[in-house]
Formats: sequence, C-alpha cells, structure tokens
Amino acid sequence: MDRGAILVTMNNEEEFLSQLVINRPDISFAEMKLGPIRKTDFSNKDEIIASSEFDFDMGYQRLENGTYLVSMYCPMKEVTFDMLEWWFWWHPQKSQRYMTWFPDAHKGISYKKKEKSYFQKEKYPGFQDNTQYPRETIGGQRSTLRIHFLTPKEFGFSDSSLSDTKLIVCGRVGIKGFLTHTEMAHIFKKKEDGLLLVSRFWMGEDLIKPLRKALIRETLAKGMAEHCYYEYRNLANILPSIYKKFAF
Repeated sequence: MDRGAILVTMNNEEEFLSQLVINRPDISFAEMKLGPIRKTDFSNKDEIIASSEFDFDMGYQRLENGTYLVSMYCPMKEVTFDMLEWWFWWHPQKSQRYMTWFPDAHKGISYKKKEKSYFQKEKYPGFQDNTQYPRETIGGQRSTLRIHFLTPKEFGFSDSSLSDTKLIVCGRVGIKGFLTHTEMAHIFKKKEDGLLLVSRFWMGEDLIKPLRKALIRETLAKGMAEHCYYEYRNLANILPSIYKKFAF
C-alpha cells in the first residue's frame, strides 16, 4: 500500500471514530442504581462464574480486609467474543480509538515497547500476555495506569470454572512506574441476543494494609463503578460497527 493510500485509510478511520463520538447515545449515570452487592473475596472469585445469582450486582462494598469490591454488569447485545478479543488488541494501538470508548474520561493509551511486534501485526494474532498504559480519569482522579493483561488461569480462576460459554478478560492494575493495587476481571457470558458482562474489581487487593487504607477510598470505588458503567455501555453501542469496519 502506498503512502497516499495509508493516509486516506487513516483519515477515514479518524472521521469514522469522530462521528461515533458526535452521535453517541446519552448514557446517564442517573439510571445507575447502586445497591447492596454480594461480598466476594478475591480468593472466592470462581463463585462469580459458577452462579448466575452474582450476574446483576451493581455497586461497591468495603470487605473485611479493607479492600473495596466494585461490582458492575452490562448487557451487550449483538456483541461477540471475537469482537472483544480483537478490540483489546486493536484499541491500544492509537489513542483516538481508546478515547472513542469513553470520550469524557479516556485521555490516551500506549503499550509496553517490547510488545510492539504483537500490537503492530496486520491481523489479530490471538491473545498473549501484554501490558497497556491507559491515561484516564476515575472518580475525579487523573492517572496513568499500568494494566497487565493475563490469562484467566494465570489470574487464578480454576480450570473447572472455565468453559466455551464465557470469555474472561483479566488484568492487574496499578499506577505506571509505581505499584499494582487492583485485580480486575471482566466476565462475558453468552446470551441469546449477545453477551452479558459481569465485572469485578478488587481494589487494594495487592497492597499492604497501611497503603490500602491510605490509597483506596470510598470515593475511588464509587468512581470506578461509574466509570465501568459508562464505558461498557458505550462499547456495547459502538463495537459492532467498529468491528465490521476495521477488523477485516
């Protein structure tokens, strides 16, 4: 492909994503009904997969060890596993893609330099462990994060809990150049009309108690719930058209 064709392709992508932002649906936090959630320690995370009773928890709760558990769900009609696996490889390649996901809170993204060959392949090569550096605002706090994505087995889900009817996106979240503080799991379950996302964040799980108390506050947990509520509802709206336009 010559340079002119590359520029036309890039411009078409930029225009397409810009239109998605302009025409995005109104997703109101006022519709987010936070309530009591089931307290699930990180060590008992298999329970979230095994039982549908956990599927519609929406809120946050301080656990006995001082961590905050954030629970969220999102219906994702017409979204497939293939779309999501491709998306988590495709969007870190350019900040505009990441910003389109949540225009008010996503400020940019990059990835670990030594993983350049993985992210610059022409087609999605399948999952491999990788580290991304999103710049975003959560609970009014702007940070450059480090998210190390790994397999569900490496994350600690048991073999017996895994099946072909689920896709699990797992990550260990921290502040870039500093420390890891949160364990994150997005569990996508097959439904007749698409997928149901069941998300969990164990905020402070990877910190010693004094740091946990100092860094992980209720306002941050509430902000994480709001952030997850919006970004995945927006992704459910935009991903099918993005995938159709750019994945093939």
